[in-house]
Amino acid sequence: ARAHHKMIGRERSISAPLCTIVIVCLCTLIQLWAFFWEPDLDHYALSAQRIYYDWQFHRLFSAAFFHVGWVHLILNMMSTLAIQSWLEKALGSVLTMCLVLWSVVLSGLLSVSMLFVVAGLTGKHHYRYDQSLGYSAVLFSMAVVESHLSDLTTRSVFGFFSVPSKAYPWILLIIIQLCFPHVSFTGHLGGALSGLLLSLGGAKWIMPGSRFVQDYVDPRLSHISTFVACPNDPWPDERASCVDMTREVAGGISTAAVGVYHILTDCFGCNRPGPDGQYPDGDERQTLIIRDGRLTRTNNGSSEV
Repeated sequence: ARAHHKMIGRERSISAPLCTIVIVCLCTLIQLWAFFWEPDLDHYALSAQRIYYDWQFHRLFSAAFFHVGWVHLILNMMSTLAIQSWLEKALGSVLTMCLVLWSVVLSGLLSVSMLFVVAGLTGKHHYRYDQSLGYSAVLFSMAVVESHLSDLTTRSVFGFFSVPSKAYPWILLIIIQLCFPHVSFTGHLGGALSGLLLSLGGAKWIMPGSRFVQDYVDPRLSHISTFVACPNDPWPDERASCVDMTREVAGGISTAAVGVYHILTDCFGCNRPGPDGQYPDGDERQTLIIRDGRLTRTNNGSSEV
């Protein structure tokens, strides 16, 4: 499977594969319909109260494909073209569509469950009436799956510091929430958790097997130019325990916190170099990297943990 991922770019030069095109077109058409006919979006939003008590299960699906405006749609579709295109070339069009559908359902169920838990623990029952729209929960699910499929071990957070690849979606989740506090945190978290469940073996249990797809589905769709055939056993052989995953994600988040601290101190002049190029503490500028899962600072070719 790893060798297949490296050969994908050589085998097909597809800017946007079939499933990705379908999702982008579907969300765009829905937004056009909402723009001209102005329906009540409350009827399509994810709502714990409406789903659990009124049995409006259609919200689990409709909420993912409706957006609150054109800016919301454009941002999500740009991310879809980047993340989902990569995944589709790695998994094939059929498995990617299955991944999208399962991510929609699982992220919605997890988000609704978390809203009920928060309402019960805090006694603030208005959480059950919170509503959310957008494809971003599915994007977080796919981002987690992509981090498990990718060969990259570390990733740069906006060029400031590096974190473990598997921790990157979780750090992005926190950064987005800090920058946009009014977005649905439980929706994004539900998407990330659904991606984690699929990556830790759930996909092999609920997805159709690659042999079945290759024998019965791919031949019927192979005439479509943007269709990507299913590879042999595309899912990662994930043997890491939940404890290992929790440790890696927590380590990445702590690294991000330290990195943000250094960025803020530099921006507000708390740690600026003097005329001689030295920092107040006598050190040269330090670079934060991850080495063997631990936070490492480099300084003049040397490193310290």
